[in-house]
Amino acid sequence: MSGKRGTSLARFETKFLPEPNSGCWLWEGAQDAKGYGQFFYPPRNMVDAHVVAYELYKGSRQGLYVLHRCDTPCCVNPDHLELGTQQENVRQRDARQRRAPPQGDKNGRALLTDTQVMAIRNDPRWPRFIAKDYCVTSRLVQRIKRRETWAHLP
Repeated sequence: MSGKRGTSLARFETKFLPEPNSGCWLWEGAQDAKGYGQFFYPPRNMVDAHVVAYELYKGSRQGLYVLHRCDTPCCVNPDHLELGTQQENVRQRDARQRRAPPQGDKNGRALLTDTQVMAIRNDPRWPRFIAKDYCVTSRLVQRIKRRETWAHLP
């Protein structure tokens, strides 16, 4: 292969490992916070690796989104990718229950309840004293009071 596509394809193929059980090609290069691979793909700079995989192996996206059939964000196997609209992407996400985790005390990892957070916000004492009462750090108390966390509460 020659030209840009050949160079990009050769670089791309060094960035993933095939996983024999699922058939996924697991991206080992840079990833974003959600686990999607990132690939430098001129002239567009950093692009989602699954989008690059689709374009390199299957061709133009024709303005559509590249969706995962396997529900593995770091997978770049073109056989696990399909084109769809944003609406189809949202529908798949909801059907697979891949929405953002629940907020506040509905999140199983929450250290405090919504009621406790509201009490912390209304407590006039120094953060270190409040933190001791709730068994959390004073930094967390400060973040709650500044609404940097638990921002969904009034």
